[in-house]
Amino acid sequence: MVGGSSSSYVLDAARAADLGHAASAKVRGHGGSLLLTTSPRTPPDAARALRNAIDCTSFVYVWKPDDADNNPYQAFLAMADDFIVTVDSASLLVEAAGTERPVAVFEWPRRGGSRPKGIERVVGRAMYDMLIYWGALKPPRDFDAYHAEMKRRGLACRLGDAAPHVRMPLDDIERSVQRIAALLDFPPGNVQTS
Repeated sequence: MVGGSSSSYVLDAARAADLGHAASAKVRGHGGSLLLTTSPRTPPDAARALRNAIDCTSFVYVWKPDDADNNPYQAFLAMADDFIVTVDSASLLVEAAGTERPVAVFEWPRRGGSRPKGIERVVGRAMYDMLIYWGALKPPRDFDAYHAEMKRRGLACRLGDAAPHVRMPLDDIERSVQRIAALLDFPPGNVQTS
């Protein structure tokens, strides 16, 4: 499952080719076939490089706008034995981890810096924080902490590393519902999360 370029990461053709080679090697090592889907953020040159680098049995879907009826993403989530997701997407990682099957993350370095320092210098730290608060600027995401937590819970590993043996379930929804129910003074057991 391939994300793409974002405010934190750039997926260029060279990185995409690296992903294609690594995914192909994993598939050849385990048998089976590769089901690959790109996303709206996958640059066209990266999608081409990725497709060209794959040298195993595969089905490749390149994302297209207005093609919801043909997009196999949900079917891939249901069918895959394990997953490779790109480091740039929090949603791809959590959706794959939610299947309770092994998830490997294809990683590459983030864009330089954790926040756009140029604008912070121009407007000052306090104004920068206020622009984020008002929704005028998107704050930088702390992907390092997110990935570390997913790895700590045994829900993901770096592509090429051994899969974790112990998995702590994604229970955030259940915990959130229980906390809200307690605030609203609902009787225990009367709240369903499904």
